[in-house]
Order: sequence, then structure tokens, then C-alpha cells
Amino acid sequence: MEALVPHWRWLGGIVSAGEKLLTLLTFLYLMFALMMMLSVLAFYRNSAHVVQLLSTWIFLYAASFVLELVASAIRFCESPAGRALAAGHRAERIVKSLVAKIARATTGRDFHNLLVVVNKGAASEFSLEMDHVLVTERNVFILETKYKSGTVYVSPDASEWRVQSRHGESSMRNALLQVKNTCRQFERFVAPGVAPIPVVVIISDIGVTIDGGISNVVTLEDLPAVIAAFDRKFSTRTLDSAALCNALLSKVDSSVQARRRHKAWANSAKTRAQDESITGRASF
Repeated sequence: MEALVPHWRWLGGIVSAGEKLLTLLTFLYLMFALMMMLSVLAFYRNSAHVVQLLSTWIFLYAASFVLELVASAIRFCESPAGRALAAGHRAERIVKSLVAKIARATTGRDFHNLLVVVNKGAASEFSLEMDHVLVTERNVFILETKYKSGTVYVSPDASEWRVQSRHGESSMRNALLQVKNTCRQFERFVAPGVAPIPVVVIISDIGVTIDGGISNVVTLEDLPAVIAAFDRKFSTRTLDSAALCNALLSKVDSSVQARRRHKAWANSAKTRAQDESITGRASF
């Protein structure tokens, strides 16, 4: 979808104009068809003409409906939410490609867009969503991808990070806390005794600077060096990567139902965190 970004405006204009024109033609044709049907029924009693007119009207109405769907999709693509969604998907694909390349170079394995379900079917069921997992001979890396531009001021403990871009100042959720929590749950429920290394990859088409000095919050360009540095640091350690990958895949659930349950659980957790933030800052 994001490949069409440069053409959305003129494409949207053409579709919008065509949609309006077809709607007008459909309305005019409907009026004409109604008059013709009345004429045919009144004077000729010829049902074939009525069927032909109705068929043409149904075709025009269906075409108008399809154009409306296309126009709605283009309007969403042009919206801030649509652009952010497209940029996020593109960022994940770029990181996926680089992680796969690193995996080939390190004889490792890479996994992407995983949903790990713990205690499936029980009242205590919960799930972990991971953008990317890289398993090398030495380490397990869990990577979280974010698409931001400008300067991101990172802090290990702050609940939010400040982002300064050409569009002004904004904030983003502390992605490092997010992926560190995922790593803790991974070690507890997927691979006991194996502590994954959390990494946040921030990517942008127009450039991004990371301010804060946290080495595992990196740009795309710095990711290979960070992976290599951690593998060199633990050069004497060897993981049973086959067993670890099997343990991971045994808990993966890619079904639509699991995704829905995870989304509901994540939304509930987000609401609880927001409530805690509000009530915790209250003054009595």
C-alpha cells in the first residue's frame, strides 16, 4: 500500500471525481429508467426492455459502490493514521530483511511477527507479540521496530520518550521497557535460563538521531554492529539453538482468534496502565 504514497493525491482526485460523476449519472439514469419502465409498461407491455434497463442500472450502481470503496481506501491512505500504518509496515519489512541477512551470516535463525501464547486455554492465558527474533549460536535477540523521524531522546526508565522533528515535538511510548518486559516473559515461559537481549530499532526515511547513549536502542545502520558486539562478548557461550527454536515455535499461535484475544488483552493492559498513571499523579 505504501508504494502508492507518491500517487495517492492525484489518484485520489481522479477516483473522487469519477465517483461523483458516476453517482450523478446513476441518479440521472435511474430517473430515466423509471420513466422508461413506466412508458414501456403502459404502452408496449414489453418486459424485456424493463429487464435491460434494470440490469444497466444495477451495473452502474455496483460500479458506484466499488468506486466508493476505492475512494474510502485512498482517503484512509492519505490520513495520518493511514500513513503511519503504512510507514510502520514498511519499517518492519526493512528490519526483517536486515535481520534475515544477519541470520544467514551468523548461521542463525530469524523469526518475524510472532505471537507466543502462554498457558493457552487457561484463565491465566496471556500472549507476547514480537516483531523480530534472532537466534544466533551465542544469543537470542528480541527486536522491537519503531518508525520515527527527527531526534528521539531516549531514557531507560522514563515511561515516554520525547521526539523532536520538523513537525514539532511529540512523545512515544518507551519501546525499550516494552521489549525488556517481553524478554523477561520469554525467559520465564519459553526458554528458562536464556536471557534474551532486548533491542529497539528506530527507522526513518528522512533520517533519525537517537540521543541518550543507550547502545541497544539503535538505528538500522547500527544494528549489525550491535548484534556482532554482543555475540563477541559471549563468544565462549554456545546455545542449543535447535531446542530453543523448537520451544519457541511450539508456543506460537498465528490464528485469527489468538490475535483477537491478544489485542483485547493488550488494550486492557493499556487501559490499566493509563488508569494507574492518572490515579498515581492525583493530588488529594
